[in-house]
Amino acid sequence: MIAHLRSVALALAAASASGAVLELRPTADNIAVHRVGAASPLVVQMAKPDYRPYLHPVHGPDGKGVLTEFSPGHHKHQTGLYIGVTRLNGRDYFHHPGNGYFTRTALTPGKAGEGSAAWTVVYDLNGADGTPVLTDTQVWTLTDADSHYLLVVEGTMTAKTAPR
Repeated sequence: MIAHLRSVALALAAASASGAVLELRPTADNIAVHRVGAASPLVVQMAKPDYRPYLHPVHGPDGKGVLTEFSPGHHKHQTGLYIGVTRLNGRDYFHHPGNGYFTRTALTPGKAGEGSAAWTVVYDLNGADGTPVLTDTQVWTLTDADSHYLLVVEGTMTAKTAPR
């Protein structure tokens, strides 16, 4: 079974300093999207090997203010901007971002340049025995339009085992 998530778009508007060329700065556990010459990223895709993928921080287009939180005291399971699955084969992936529930299989920078950047993150959602039950592929694109930017995710979830 394959489930396709229709593109989910998030537009963020504010007075922007410039509609600059974008660059991706990957590390072992994340990909940061920067305007060339900017110290702070617009968005960081967090992708630890054994933790749910999420975007944090997400900065406003003007560079003022962070729009996401990581594990706030009132909702410890919330991690920036993410896709959460509450119940799958009796497991709650929404409230358990780590602890063997997720395994990263790919974190791939895509193209970046004049006004846009793209990247892909792929994770397995694991059953109680550690066997993958679902593969979640997220292809992200950020388009910078000076005063705002648009984040689009195209997702595909592929079942690895039969539903129970």
